[in-house]
Amino acid sequence: MLRSGDEIGPYTLINKLGKGAFGVVWLVERGGITSTPQGVIRSGEGVKNALAPELPFGAIIAKIGNGKPFLVGYKKDFNTQEQVYLAINDSDYSDNSGSFTIRIKYK
Repeated sequence: MLRSGDEIGPYTLINKLGKGAFGVVWLVERGGITSTPQGVIRSGEGVKNALAPELPFGAIIAKIGNGKPFLVGYKKDFNTQEQVYLAINDSDYSDNSGSFTIRIKYK
């Protein structure tokens, strides 16, 4: 069983944020930078060039059709008949590691 302080690769588990049918969401830290589905507090060139600079850097974001991007974070419920685009709000994916699990439910 995982515990706060455990290390998985370059990440240190800080605390549990939530759990569901598919697993547990942890707040983690990597080299002093903490990232969650809500994003990180960070400034600099990468933030200015992110997909949606007005939203938290590193967060899970979505866009419906030609609409404006919005924060998904830990949980976001919405209904649409249009195509949904999901992404991590970043400017350079080549230096990323790790993953988020996203569950999409449709009727």
